[in-house]
Amino acid sequence: MPRYDGPGAWAGAEAGGDRACGDARPDTTQAPNLATTIAIARLTPYRTGQMLAFLSVTTPSGIISHDWRLRVSRDGPWIAPPSKLHIDKDGQRRIDTAGKKLYSPLIGIS
Repeated sequence: MPRYDGPGAWAGAEAGGDRACGDARPDTTQAPNLATTIAIARLTPYRTGQMLAFLSVTTPSGIISHDWRLRVSRDGPWIAPPSKLHIDKDGQRRIDTAGKKLYSPLIGIS
């Protein structure tokens, strides 16, 4: 029986044997290895400030998500999920107390 090891995976088959289908439960004993569950579908270099590139990623189910950003800071590279500008009721961009634009995430990983 094939086993899907991604987030929210069913633990219906274990090493050494299968469990009965009625006893299948989500496997929450270990965090998924995202390197094996999410693939980079496209990388577009875009170097400016901390920004290195835009990414499109593909999930095991085939969903493609665009506009992920590969960034670098003093702690090393990291990937930011897609986001959009905060807009107030008058259609103006919202900023924080330091004058930086505020953004809302469009997608997240739990």
